[in-house]
Amino acid sequence: MILLFIYKSVVPHYKKKNTMNEISCIIKEETTIEDKKFYIIQDCESKEEYLIPKNQIQTFNSINPYKKYNFLKESNPNHNKTYLSIIHPDFKIGQEIDLKINNTVEIEGST
Repeated sequence: MILLFIYKSVVPHYKKKNTMNEISCIIKEETTIEDKKFYIIQDCESKEEYLIPKNQIQTFNSINPYKKYNFLKESNPNHNKTYLSIIHPDFKIGQEIDLKINNTVEIEGST
């Protein structure tokens, strides 16, 4: 008697890769949901809208609503979610810059 086993290699659905793209969006308006402030962001090309916590964008002093900014759009097919991260308008992805050192502080007891 001969037993024959055949194994089929299948990539499980949870192994899908995240995709990341750069998109241009307009910060449309501010809204509040359960005491938390968000910006409504609209993709300039697809007109799709997203919610981003206001404090995530306000880390840059020069951000103005109703202006176009570039974002990284990361799609996670495993959780069926999309995440946006603002790209600082003064810097490009992959760009190397020399930053000026304004001050140094020596801390006692440090090595």
